[in-house]
Amino acid sequence: MTKNILANRFGLAALLTVSLLASTPAFSATAAAQSVVVTNTTAQSIPIVGLVKDLDGPGHVTFRTPVLTINVPAASIAAIDGTASKFLTTVPAGMRLVIENVSGRCAASPGYVRLEARPAGSNTISAAEFMPGEMFSEMVSAPVKFYADPGEYLYVTADNSGYNAGICWITVTGYYIGLGGF
Repeated sequence: MTKNILANRFGLAALLTVSLLASTPAFSATAAAQSVVVTNTTAQSIPIVGLVKDLDGPGHVTFRTPVLTINVPAASIAAIDGTASKFLTTVPAGMRLVIENVSGRCAASPGYVRLEARPAGSNTISAAEFMPGEMFSEMVSAPVKFYADPGEYLYVTADNSGYNAGICWITVTGYYIGLGGF
């Protein structure tokens, strides 16, 4: 009995759906074909609603460091003292710095290289991005997505966990974007 009720309801629903589709001109076999024309002239421009900004377009202010030479002391954990770190820039007010690539090589004992963002006048790291460890044994070009906000100081720092001093050669590239209107 339950199977018959279910089958009847299903059949009724299917019949109703088919009859509605057949009576709709878009699905009807008897509807005449109509051309659709989509054109706009300068007098009929496409309206743009809201604020549109191209955040990844070519209008950004590029950022690139020269090849940085960083002396890395033996058995060091780098401090922001100019020994094993290099100051890159202070992010200007109203801008954000987006770092997209870090490349280089370190001739030192095993260690690591990182980008650091710090609030102005602070020793607190607000953000850090560590580069691949292979940078201490071969040339590396590492794609990154690292952001530094207005007023932050940006550093690149190298740490050396071995007992021999070394040196790193590093280049950092990216761009500034304006934050106006956000």
